[in-house]
Amino acid sequence: MVFCASDSFIPVYPPRFGRQQWRPGVFYEGNFREGYISGYGRMIWQESGVRNEEYRGQWELNMPHGNGVHIWDSLVSKKHDLDKQCSQQMNNKYDGKWEQGRRHGYGVFLYANGAKYQGLWRENKKHDPRGRYTFEDGNVYSGPFVDDIMTEYKTVKAAPDATLNIGGEDNPVLRMIGLNNPFRRARFAF
Repeated sequence: MVFCASDSFIPVYPPRFGRQQWRPGVFYEGNFREGYISGYGRMIWQESGVRNEEYRGQWELNMPHGNGVHIWDSLVSKKHDLDKQCSQQMNNKYDGKWEQGRRHGYGVFLYANGAKYQGLWRENKKHDPRGRYTFEDGNVYSGPFVDDIMTEYKTVKAAPDATLNIGGEDNPVLRMIGLNNPFRRARFAF
């Protein structure tokens, strides 16, 4: 079905739901408009049937644009033994605004080590006069970020009998290493 926009007789195609696959395990399911991925949908990257990465949310002209969630899981690969081990660079999650395929606007980034950033992003970098970064040990930096840098951050030495926060049961790193700690904190001597 083709609609015409006002008196100009320019064809306007309604959004359609569909699925596109690039290679086995990499596919998009969602809305298309005029041949482009546009509207709501999700893209999944997987190997051997296991999801490695997923984006779900708004799209415009084949790129994440609007609200969306991007999840990076542990690498699963038959090619490299190293990939089979858990990676802290994976198991991250971003939930927030996107613009032309980049984090841009307000968003929350949850890191695999338990750290969290809440604030504004500009072209994939933390950029906010009042951003908030919670470290994995529970310490918090609230202040300006410019191009991913905490501009007013002061380093603090850990106390001699410091506490290491290994997170709760929702921490993917904790789940990977199979620790059960009912106290959520372990004491280590440094």
